[in-house]
Amino acid sequence: ANRLILEGRRVFILTPPDSFAGDWLDVLNMHGSDALTKARSSAKPFTLSEDAPPTVLLSTKEWYVCDQVISAIAHDQNIYRRIGQLTHIVRDQQTASNQGINRTVAAPRIATLPLPKLRELITRRVDLRKPTSDGGDKPANPPEWLVQEVNARGEWPQIRPLEGIIETPAFLPDGSILNQPGYDESSGLVYEPSADFPPIPISPTKADAQAAAQQILDVVCDFPFEMPDIHRSAFLAAVLTPLARHGYSGCSPLFLVDANVRGAGKSLLCNLISIIVAGR
Repeated sequence: ANRLILEGRRVFILTPPDSFAGDWLDVLNMHGSDALTKARSSAKPFTLSEDAPPTVLLSTKEWYVCDQVISAIAHDQNIYRRIGQLTHIVRDQQTASNQGINRTVAAPRIATLPLPKLRELITRRVDLRKPTSDGGDKPANPPEWLVQEVNARGEWPQIRPLEGIIETPAFLPDGSILNQPGYDESSGLVYEPSADFPPIPISPTKADAQAAAQQILDVVCDFPFEMPDIHRSAFLAAVLTPLARHGYSGCSPLFLVDANVRGAGKSLLCNLISIIVAGR
C-alpha cells in the first residue's frame, strides 16, 4: 500500500463481511459482483502514517526518487502548490504591518516554502536511505540535488492546490456555503474561522434574506448619506461582495467612500464593513 501511494495512486482497504470465507475469487463466484460493490462502498482510504514514513532509496534515477519524495510529502497537511510554487501557511506570533496591511497575532497567511523548510519536511515525511557497499542500505540526509529538484518541478499533481485563506464563511460557485474549518477540495480554500459564527440555514427564505439585510443596514441607520436609498444599497453591496467573491469569476466592484466635510464618518464606515466581513 505504501508503494502504491508513492506511485501517486489512491489506495483503499477493503474488508469482506464476516460471512464471507475464502479468497476474493471464491467470494465473487459465490455472491457475484455485488459483494465487491458492497465492500468497496465501505472501503476506507489508506494513508501513510507519520510515525512510519515510507522508505525511499537514493539512486541515479533522480526523477523516480523525486516522484517518490513528492508523493510522500504530499500527505503533509500544511504544504500546498500555488502559482508554480510550493507554499505553506504560517502564523506570525506578533502583530505584523507591511505596506499598510495589518495582521493580528497568529493571523494565517500564505508564504513560499523555503528550501531549508522543504529539506526539514523531507526528513519528517520520508525515511531516506542510500545503498552501502555490502548490498544493504543506511540512513541518509536529503542531498542538495533532491531538495533543489523537488522545489523546481513547477508541477506537483499530488500536492493540493491553494487558492487562498478565508476567516469567515464564504459562498462557493455551486451555491453552497463554505463554513467547515479546514481545506476545501472543491475550491482550494482553507477556512480558518476568526470567530464563532452562528449556523447558516441550508435553505433560507426571501424573508430571511430581507431580515438579514435590514440587520446589516441598521448598523448605518444614522449615517448622513446624501442619497440614502442608493448609498445604503452601496454599503450593503460592499459588505456582501467579499463574502461572495469566491462564488463567481470575473471582476468585482470598487467601492469609494467620500464626503464633503471632515468627521462625516468615512473611516468609520470602512471599519464597519471590515468588522462585519473580517471580524476586525
